[in-house]
Amino acid sequence: MKLKNSYKYALPILITALLLCIIYIIKGIYPFGINTIDYYDMAQQIAAFYYHTFDFLHGEKNLFYDPYTALSVNMAMSTSGCSHLSIFNLFFLFVKREEILNSLSIFLMLKMMVMSLFMYIYVHGRYKLSYVYEVIFSVGYAFCGYVMMLYMTIQWLDVAALFPLLMLFLHKLLKEGKSKGYILILSLMMIASYYQSFMILIYIVLMVGVALFCDRIFEKEHGEKFYDQYHLLKLFIATVLSLILSAFIVIPQIKQTLNSARFNNENGGGLLSTYIGIVKTAKPAYTSRWWALLGLSFAFAIIIYGLYTFRKEKKTVVSAMLALAVILSELIVEGVNLFWHFGSYVGYPIRNGYMIYFTVVVIACGFIEKLSSSLSSTTEQKKGYWVLCFGTLVFLMSVGFVYSNSEGLILRNVFHITSLTMLVTFVIYVIVLFTCKGYMPKYMAAIVASEIILFGFIMIGKPAYSSANTEDPEQEGDYISTCIQLDEAFSLNSVDYSDDNHNLLFSRVKNPDTTLNANYGLVLRRPVLSNWTHILSPMLQRDASKLGYSVQYTRLLDSGGTVFSDALLGINEVISAIPLDENLYELEKETKTVNITTGQEMTYYLYRCKYILPFGLIVDHIDYDFENGTLISIYNSIYQSISGNKENIAEKLDIGNIDVKGKKAIYYFSNQVDTDDYNTKIYVNGETVKVPSIKEIDNTLYPAHFNNNAVYLGTFEDEIVELNVDIKDTDRLGNKIETKIVPEVISVDLNMLSELTKSYEDNISKREAKEAVYKFDVKSASNGSYLLLPLSYDRGYTAKVNGISKEVIPVGGIFSAVPVLEGENSIVFGFTPDGMKMGVLISLVGLFMIAIYLYFDKKMNIFNTEMKWLNELYFGMFVAVMIFVYIVPYIFAVLSVINIV
Repeated sequence: MKLKNSYKYALPILITALLLCIIYIIKGIYPFGINTIDYYDMAQQIAAFYYHTFDFLHGEKNLFYDPYTALSVNMAMSTSGCSHLSIFNLFFLFVKREEILNSLSIFLMLKMMVMSLFMYIYVHGRYKLSYVYEVIFSVGYAFCGYVMMLYMTIQWLDVAALFPLLMLFLHKLLKEGKSKGYILILSLMMIASYYQSFMILIYIVLMVGVALFCDRIFEKEHGEKFYDQYHLLKLFIATVLSLILSAFIVIPQIKQTLNSARFNNENGGGLLSTYIGIVKTAKPAYTSRWWALLGLSFAFAIIIYGLYTFRKEKKTVVSAMLALAVILSELIVEGVNLFWHFGSYVGYPIRNGYMIYFTVVVIACGFIEKLSSSLSSTTEQKKGYWVLCFGTLVFLMSVGFVYSNSEGLILRNVFHITSLTMLVTFVIYVIVLFTCKGYMPKYMAAIVASEIILFGFIMIGKPAYSSANTEDPEQEGDYISTCIQLDEAFSLNSVDYSDDNHNLLFSRVKNPDTTLNANYGLVLRRPVLSNWTHILSPMLQRDASKLGYSVQYTRLLDSGGTVFSDALLGINEVISAIPLDENLYELEKETKTVNITTGQEMTYYLYRCKYILPFGLIVDHIDYDFENGTLISIYNSIYQSISGNKENIAEKLDIGNIDVKGKKAIYYFSNQVDTDDYNTKIYVNGETVKVPSIKEIDNTLYPAHFNNNAVYLGTFEDEIVELNVDIKDTDRLGNKIETKIVPEVISVDLNMLSELTKSYEDNISKREAKEAVYKFDVKSASNGSYLLLPLSYDRGYTAKVNGISKEVIPVGGIFSAVPVLEGENSIVFGFTPDGMKMGVLISLVGLFMIAIYLYFDKKMNIFNTEMKWLNELYFGMFVAVMIFVYIVPYIFAVLSVINIV
């Protein structure tokens, strides 16, 4: 690139930054105000992930392991789910940890600037267009409907940014046989996000298939054999090499995904039944899916004019229409959409929406190149089109004004507003193109810029309109600043406040009212139980529920549990927004936090648990029946293995008048998981029991969305307790619900627990923890004992006892155990993601294979040999995919419309 032309590459970047800054200024978003861009999952999940990224980049944590959440969790899948290995994340080397949430607006700008740059490189490298067209389409890619609609999943933009570059190298590979760039970029994309990259591979298969199909059908018109035009063998080899090169991270990611609660919640029943289930799903979900078309009015207008102008060129028309049908069908037919998303998606339709913008623009660019037009106008036309342009700008400003001054809008209202806006601008563009015979005045680009600002004002940042996503309390990001304030007031994190004698990695905290959201441990840098990363084992969720803790969707929550289970899991301190029972907790500190957006204050209390067991226990057996056992039987089995006696620490009670003997903590639960029925009220001695849930600390209805398992009723000693339970067959909104509930009441004997915690001989003389390695010096009285660790089991754990490798034994999904010998045992407990060693080996082999391939590709012509059979095979595969993935779902969709299926 010559220096004098470098401004051409810089201008799309600068315009992208300028337009986004205008949007930020209008909405008061950081750095032009105190508002942040967190919305939907960004704050509760994605932003929390970036705290993990930050800690890794600053040398505080292992990238593939997090001790702060879900009883310590494998983060291999999260390296794809949040693109932890993306080069974009180097951004967090230059950000203060407490500013991560604020900085995401700058992070978004950075990614969008790169998106516009790489789109410019693609358009400039592939087509001969006027520079203004190049800029419009490049900036438009950064503000495409996909970004507007799903920017909150900001990690996916890493792959979207690289996508145009990959497509440019794909073109060079297919037409010129040059494969180095394709291998490099596809490998980087696979490493950043295998999920998004697999969708891109589907796109490549389909679009190359479209080109092959059209070349074959119109072979005579083209004048060449269709199979002479593409280096398909090189495409296959380069793709396989990229997959092999990225195996070091993709294999452990896939293995964890297949064993996660998220995957186990998806379709089951075999391949055929899954296929039938998908194609029979005809009704599209989420009206907002159509927002993937935002910003495409201009490109669609060009396509309409191009199709009309070149209507006699059959190949041009068919190839354009077929490509559009392939990429736009997922907006129309749900079955096609599900196939693109591997059978299921939740909350985020059209996760490949950047491909829609790219495809439409590529088709438009092809027509522009054929038209050889530029953005200019004649003198006679100028005045009329200035008026039209000015009138359109006034219309767009009016839409923005009406939207900003309309209260009570819902998502559907806003969808209608944006749709009307796109329709109007589309008509304007069509009128100009047809009356100017393919020419477009340059100043019409102002309309495109105004559309971008309007749609960005509506879509980016927390929306003003009402939707389910904005109303869910867990979507709010204020817990992040609250965690930072609490850490400053209470000295909570295990990085700054641990020492050799007081390692806080062995001391968990709990937030029973869930006011700090499920991923607060990642922000706080202190081990907790709760988690929401989608990649938890279903065994962990099951067993946490068995111990009395709440589970919601793929979340694990701090609410629920009992004083005994808390002690087992190493919970030593509790952070609560409501005062807690002094029978169980000792108040250490209290402080007030301030919501930085609303200014609202909230008091938080830090309690020390009165009943604490050491992190890691020597037990004589680990045959706890989590699968079939009840909470009571599991509690008693664990207690007996620790204490060495046959007494029961937990017992079942009857609802009504309870005669309490001794000192006992009493809990109510009904085995209701992932529900927000809110149909039950619990009364103890005439007082209503609180069931605190996220943002509802005074809630008294059970089961709550974030508190649906064991509920603490109080501690009682040698007295009669009156317990009444009122269960209704409607929820709090009056909707009829199933009430097949079997409520249970249990007690935990606090005298026995106190005796256990005081007399328990802590046989672990030394505990050390750093990154993904734990070290213990353990003394066992006999052979056949186990070190029981409150670390959720993962196949990646390894253990050495006195230098000899030992199997780490799963105790359900919630504990891990290591067999120990009589006498002194030095234990090193480590972690490497399951499948990573094999993946690294495969990747190293891949490097060798790439070197061989590139050498022979340069020295010989063996990969350019005509292989007609490969082209025929590819053509047949494409036809089969079109039949099973497109035509069959379309047939079912039509039949469902006419009520035949």
